Amino acid sequence: MSENLTQDDEVTDPSHERSFVQPDEFVVTVLGLPAMLSPEYIFSGVFGLTPLPRFWSIPGLAQTPTEPPAFDFYVPDNEGTVGAARPKFYSCDRLVSYGPRMCYLGINYSGRLEFSADGVVALRGPLYEKYKVSLSAAADGAFRANPELAQELAWDILSDTGEDDGTIGRVLRPANMEGAEAYRTAFDAAWRKRDTKLTPEDRLYPYVDEKEMDLVDEFDLVGVRVLPHVRIILERSGAFPDIKDYARSLLLQAPVSTKVQETPGYDRMKRGMVSLLPDATEDRISMRLFEHRYPQVVWDEATKTIIVREPDPCLDHAEGSRCMCWVGPYLHEAAEDYCNVRADASGSGEPSLRSMFRAFLQCMNGVADMRDVSSDHMDIHDAEVVLSHLQPTVDEDDDNELGYVTPEPRAAPVIEQSLQADGTPISTVSAVVGDEHEATPPVEAAEFVLGSGLEYPQASPHTPQAMSTDPAEDEHPGIDTEEHCVDEETLENLVPGVEGDPRQLPVGDLLLYCGGLIQFRVTKELQAAGQRIALLTEEQARLEDSLAEHVKAEEDLKATLDSRLAEFADFQRDLELKDGLLREKEALIAALKQSLRVQDERIKKLEATVRQQEGRLLEKKRKAMEAIEKLFGGPDEAQNTEDEEDQLEEERPPRKLLRTANGTSSQPGSPSTLLTPRRKVVNGVATPVRSSGSPRNLLSSVPASRQKPRHAISPAYTDQE
Repeated sequence: MSENLTQDDEVTDPSHERSFVQPDEFVVTVLGLPAMLSPEYIFSGVFGLTPLPRFWSIPGLAQTPTEPPAFDFYVPDNEGTVGAARPKFYSCDRLVSYGPRMCYLGINYSGRLEFSADGVVALRGPLYEKYKVSLSAAADGAFRANPELAQELAWDILSDTGEDDGTIGRVLRPANMEGAEAYRTAFDAAWRKRDTKLTPEDRLYPYVDEKEMDLVDEFDLVGVRVLPHVRIILERSGAFPDIKDYARSLLLQAPVSTKVQETPGYDRMKRGMVSLLPDATEDRISMRLFEHRYPQVVWDEATKTIIVREPDPCLDHAEGSRCMCWVGPYLHEAAEDYCNVRADASGSGEPSLRSMFRAFLQCMNGVADMRDVSSDHMDIHDAEVVLSHLQPTVDEDDDNELGYVTPEPRAAPVIEQSLQADGTPISTVSAVVGDEHEATPPVEAAEFVLGSGLEYPQASPHTPQAMSTDPAEDEHPGIDTEEHCVDEETLENLVPGVEGDPRQLPVGDLLLYCGGLIQFRVTKELQAAGQRIALLTEEQARLEDSLAEHVKAEEDLKATLDSRLAEFADFQRDLELKDGLLREKEALIAALKQSLRVQDERIKKLEATVRQQEGRLLEKKRKAMEAIEKLFGGPDEAQNTEDEEDQLEEERPPRKLLRTANGTSSQPGSPSTLLTPRRKVVNGVATPVRSSGSPRNLLSSVPASRQKPRHAISPAYTDQE
């Protein structure tokens, strides 16, 4: 096929035409294929044999210095048949039926792979590991350099279920965070393609579990759930860091708070931070205006700065009470974040649980009821008086722990008498009153390094012998909660009356007064604990009922599932049985078709034999007729006479000729007369005269009684006969 470039009469050379077929093109004609198959599906065994609408060639990781393997990524043609639309894996332009699994994009790999005898790619070994590393490098480079292919790669990764290790999503490891924007753009476009309801104003952010989802909602982001391996890719590329890191960066960028001086306990918090963290200084502690609940404290390793958000109002104290309950949780979170940021440190200089409590006690020294001193309108002199009765005794041990405050020995009997009079067991104050020569039982505090978050010391596994099974008695052993559910008037009577300023009382009377206050506080707390226990008991009963319902529902669902599985097994067996019957019928049909083909061939052979026999018969008949013609032939004069007679006989009516040939009379009612052939005597020999000009007519005109072999003809007759 070509096009003329000159006039038709001047086309004498190949240069005068332009061919529509290029030298490297060829035509393949295949007969017997179904018309529904497309050329893309038929010739899908060779990569690039049919044009691909969308494909990209990306170099991979160089295995040799001169020739790195290349990857051809292509999007299957969805307009073709179903088989052509499925992505396939090619190795050096050759289709591999059993190779690495493809998700959305097809791959043509020009590097080396190891194959088994059946043509299956070996998914273990150094060559396959090099393939995965090279595929990771090619995909990472495509994300950074080819935006169109990056979106298709993101769609391929999102469509991956994460079950196979050879897919793009499972092998991709971003080299660094320089392509964070390219990764973010590609995955954002893929998510919007999957969910068309998203608007351009929606800020998308991936998450894996419900905890991350809560933080995503906290920052007014639209969460997109992804699989863990996709989350790792997004974190390593820098496109979407961990949501906690994102929150920390927002706190670091928040504006400085203007309520520093109005925040109660801020100075104490700063002293605690400096005492707790080795690298912290008071001038590098900053409070920021941050509206979100997480995080509260951030340690910035680059600047050695502690950033805290404004504390929320305390839920246990009234507003304006200058509550400092927030100081302890802030110290705990600061130690936790400090350890998380410096997780790779050797452990030296990191805060322990004991040092954290020590810092808290030091910064909160002299605080009563977790409120700032200024809230009680106490002057400096009053504060010094209070602190004089609360001076701690510091042991000189190696752990440098704070000692216990031990009252004077002479006040112990007075306190015991006061508490016994009020009905309080002595065991409730055993931690406060004791013999001055008796060693105070040490507290076994679990000291450890906070390398991966703070841990709390576990309770002793040994249960006390006198522990009751009642939850109320477990919380306060030795005290009956029912006996202490008294009214307010009884509670007020528990505190002995004091005339004048309690600070001016003798030590014994002051201890009696303090014992009454303790009894008042313990009784009130027991009442609150009893109410909480009752509520918790009701909640426990409700949860147990709900659990029983859920267990029953689960059992019903399991029973339903078992029945469905049994039905499915029966259905599967029926399908297999029907499939076996269909296969038998197909085999029978194939055998019948083969038998029909054999019969057709046999019929054709018989027809050929019949045609040969007919040909032979015709040839014999022709030779016989020639022999008869020679036998009955004569001189030329007789031949002319016979021709005239034949002409006269042909002019006679057909019915008359029939009667003449049958040897009967033409007269109706006349007797039948046997006619004999006419004969002519020539040179003394009588020869019969032919009734017609052909041997066939001659034979038909001879009576049946005269049809004898020619060699049996009688001697010549005369004309009188």
